[in-house]
Amino acid sequence: MRRITRPLRSLVDATRRIAAGDYSARLPTREAGEVGRLAREVDAMQHEVEEREAAILHLAFHDDLTDLPNRNQFRIDLSDQTEEARRHQRRLAVAMVDFDRVKSINDMLGHHVGDRLLAAIASQLQAAADQLEVKVARLGGDEFGILLPVGGVTEATEQVERLRGMLGGVIEIDDLRVDIEANVGIALFPDQGGDAETLLQQAEVAMYVAKERHLGVTFYDPSYDRHSIQRLGLMGDLRRALDHNDLELRFQPKLHLDTGTVDQAEVLLRWTHPKLGKISPGEFIPIAEQTGFIRDITAWVLRRALEQVGRWLQEGLEVSVAINISAYDLHDSTLPARLRQLLETTGVESDHLVLEITEGTVMSDLETGQRVLDELDRIGATLSIDDFGTGYSSLAQLQKLPVQELKIDRSFISQMMTSPEMAQIVRSTIELGHNLGLKVVAEGVESKETLEALRQMGCDLAQGHFVSRPLSAQELEKWRSSMRSVRARG
Repeated sequence: MRRITRPLRSLVDATRRIAAGDYSARLPTREAGEVGRLAREVDAMQHEVEEREAAILHLAFHDDLTDLPNRNQFRIDLSDQTEEARRHQRRLAVAMVDFDRVKSINDMLGHHVGDRLLAAIASQLQAAADQLEVKVARLGGDEFGILLPVGGVTEATEQVERLRGMLGGVIEIDDLRVDIEANVGIALFPDQGGDAETLLQQAEVAMYVAKERHLGVTFYDPSYDRHSIQRLGLMGDLRRALDHNDLELRFQPKLHLDTGTVDQAEVLLRWTHPKLGKISPGEFIPIAEQTGFIRDITAWVLRRALEQVGRWLQEGLEVSVAINISAYDLHDSTLPARLRQLLETTGVESDHLVLEITEGTVMSDLETGQRVLDELDRIGATLSIDDFGTGYSSLAQLQKLPVQELKIDRSFISQMMTSPEMAQIVRSTIELGHNLGLKVVAEGVESKETLEALRQMGCDLAQGHFVSRPLSAQELEKWRSSMRSVRARG
């Protein structure tokens, strides 16, 4: 009986310790018979539970994709290091890093490519962290955190610049070459924050400022908080304005210089804030672009503008609309399908739509831009290169793009009457466009003299305040009627 009860008591004791999380219990696995067999089974279970719990614990504090420590672990490490820095009266730098173009790659080519890109970035970061003997973690998305024990601002700057030099560049995934660049925000302990959560928030604010202002690296400054709060507030108000259809469309006519007729208008967005009044597109559009919300705005503008064109067509008014497309939109692989569906829903033919893409947007990723432009061209929309002359495109590159129109930037048009050099640039651009089989549009026409000069140069269309200010839909209808009346009397 003792030979049976003694090992059974050991097994009962071991199972209690296993249940309490202690996996070091020694079991009577050498016993013979049924008791020994039971002990060996319990021992095997103990090892399996221990391994499973270790795996679960690892997942709780590590990122599944990159196997780097996650935000939970980073907070723990940051708290521990701030306490140690406080005890020894040392400084600590918290750096937050994100990478340009990762989100657009993810949206454009899918999560499988985006995940491989993030894994490659994480490998870069880990190698750099090992070399500098610092801790790194993935905080979420394309954002990473780094802890840097430093002596002061100068050392922190040197360390981060060294780190940044090891990151980014061209990363190859199969046949895809992705050029990425790191943006880094830094908060210092104890100079700028006394606890882990505050330091993380400050580093994140600094990172967004570095990205927005193209600084590469920037330290947190208290003035950024006001900027950040204002941006967040404005972003929230913009979302609500879009949800409640509180934004407004304006239409700026484009004049055919050879016939004096108008059958096209550029769509412009206007926002009157309930408290702040009129907010310039130059203020809210960049915020929308930096947050990716510009895609929602573009979808809203496309829908509302095409619905208006549909109403005009029913009334017998032939007007095409030109709508600006951002870099986010051009890298959105779903745009062509969504646009095709929208044209079918509104009953508008694609030849009533012009899509304007800035030269810089196309040239920033020519391969991707051309692929999406080819799909939009197959739909039948007219494609226009906006702000032409401000980018770095070549004739060879332009010839590859399925565009039908060039739009000369207003910075050239505004100076052409006072600068012979600018006048020659405008003339050459018009000739270049025509030689490529493209129509040429001049924007920013503010005087009769400029309009006449453009007509003499053979420019096809012109828009600007001399032709007409941006109009509401109803104002455009009246304006078109008055133009017809003037021509009839003439």
